[in-house]
Amino acid sequence: MEITKELQVVIKRQAEGADKGSKELIIKTKEDMANASELFVKIKQAEKYVKDEKEKLTRGLLDSLSNIRAFFKPYETSIQSAKELLQSKMISFQNKEEEKAQEKIDKVVEKVEEGKLTFEKANEKIEELEVGKRIDVKEGEVQFKTVKDYEITDEKLIPKEYWVLDLVKLRKDALSGVEITGVKIVEKKILNTKIK
Repeated sequence: MEITKELQVVIKRQAEGADKGSKELIIKTKEDMANASELFVKIKQAEKYVKDEKEKLTRGLLDSLSNIRAFFKPYETSIQSAKELLQSKMISFQNKEEEKAQEKIDKVVEKVEEGKLTFEKANEKIEELEVGKRIDVKEGEVQFKTVKDYEITDEKLIPKEYWVLDLVKLRKDALSGVEITGVKIVEKKILNTKIK
C-alpha cells in the first residue's frame, strides 16, 4: 500500500510544526501559558490526525493479517501436535533401545572385571552394542541429542530474585489503598486536553 505524496507532506508538516513549536516556546507569563495551551491543543490535534491516518492505512492490512493467521492456525496446530506426538514416540523407543544396550554393555563390563573377556574384545562388543544417535533418511536425517533443561520441584524454595513483579496487579492494589511494603503512592501532574 502506497502513501500518497500529499499525505506524506501533511504528516511531515504536522510533526515538524509540533516539534519546532514546542522547542521554541518559552513560558514566562500567563500569556505565554495561554499560547502554550493553544499549542498543546494543536499538537494533540496533530497527534490524533496522524493516528487516524495511520489507522486508515493499517486497518485493512491488520484485518488481512488476522484472516491469514486464522486460516493457518488449525493447520499449524495439527502439524505441531503431530510433530510432538511422533517425537515423543521416537524418543521413547530410543530410550528403550539405549536401556537394553546399556544392560548388555554392563554384562560385558562384568565379564572384563571377572577376567573372562579382554579389553580389546570388550571394546569391540561395546561398539557393536551402542545405539546410534543419528538416522539418515532419503529427505534428511534425525539426530538424538541430550540437552540440559530444568524442572521446578518446589516453587516455594526458589529465591525471590527469580520472580517477576505483576506491575498491573501491584498498581491496581496500591491505588485501591492496599498497603504494600516497598511501594508508596505519589501524585504527578499531567495535562488533559479536550479537542473541540
